[in-house]
Amino acid sequence: MSEDEIIKKCQRVLKSSINAKVGTSKEIGAFLSGGYDSSLITAILNSDPSIKLHTYTVGFADSNIDEAPFAQKIAQYLKTKHTEYYFNAKLLKDLLDNFAEVYDEPLADKAALPTMLISKAASSEVELIFGGEGGDEIFASSSFLNKFNLINAVPYPARFIFSKALKLFPKSAKYIKWSKIFEQKNIENVLKYKDMTLSFSEVSKLIKTQIHEKPIDFSNSNINPASHCFDKIFPLILKSYVSDNLLTKISFAANAYHVSPKTPYLDKKFVEFLAQVDVKLKHKNESNKYILKKILENYLPLKLVDRPKRGFNVPVGEMLKNELRPVLDHYINEQRLEKEGIFDPKEVIKLKNRFLNSSSNYDEQNIWNILIFELWYEHWFNE
Repeated sequence: MSEDEIIKKCQRVLKSSINAKVGTSKEIGAFLSGGYDSSLITAILNSDPSIKLHTYTVGFADSNIDEAPFAQKIAQYLKTKHTEYYFNAKLLKDLLDNFAEVYDEPLADKAALPTMLISKAASSEVELIFGGEGGDEIFASSSFLNKFNLINAVPYPARFIFSKALKLFPKSAKYIKWSKIFEQKNIENVLKYKDMTLSFSEVSKLIKTQIHEKPIDFSNSNINPASHCFDKIFPLILKSYVSDNLLTKISFAANAYHVSPKTPYLDKKFVEFLAQVDVKLKHKNESNKYILKKILENYLPLKLVDRPKRGFNVPVGEMLKNELRPVLDHYINEQRLEKEGIFDPKEVIKLKNRFLNSSSNYDEQNIWNILIFELWYEHWFNE
């Protein structure tokens, strides 16, 4: 197939997936962040004149991460019924009160918070809500995939030497993480360490009972060793991060508020088609999401979405240090931890104090992981 034929077929398959998920519904909701993924789904939905489209955005006071103004411009261009919610400490407190009820596992992805917020808000207006989950992965454009590509370009002997050099640095998670990443002969095994925030020895200190590091081999024997690293990692990403995180995040939140979640980028036919497309086309002209952009320009002026990706990092750290400090102290305190007998109270409090006394939020994710576990544990085991 030529490039033009691939792009046109990609558009047809995606549009068919969206239409099938819409069914007979005429009032539809969509998460709209203002980025490429959500904008394309929103634009395709909006191209059907019989649909009344509601769009929802979460904004933040920090302009460095706030994408609400961009989403608003897209909503105005498409003339959707648009609603904005600005994240603050009160909203976070309300969401945390219901978090363990919504997620019956300790899911510590902070993006679950705005997903809950929008699902709850949308439930009074629509029965279906569309999200852009999987867009980064399906178009091979997520930041960690790009990092893996760069790492894979370095010959293994050089990576191995660099890994050994990193072991000479202090034994903190960031050095151990990159040492582990560089020493992997099979690039797929890098997946085991991409989200590492504590080393195994640091985790062992936090847990009272003895734990053992479980060996996991991510290498995929069904894939040609000569394949591009994206093609090696893609099926593993689908089975792990996409399935266990992205789909869990949106499915549990939407279902908790009686809204049906729809994720067109993860439609079986669309995934199968994109998996056959050469990675070089997905990254043509050194452009992330080249194919998606070519489709999107049929619906929107690209200037509305063409800007550096900001990510979606909910700023919980500062709130836990300030307005929500009582919540943090309620769930993470020495007496409570001692009574539960799971964590070593002194080590956890040491971590908590390091987080509270630091001007950075380096330990934010570690504290958040423990906080979410405590919320979950209290709800499901201590009621």
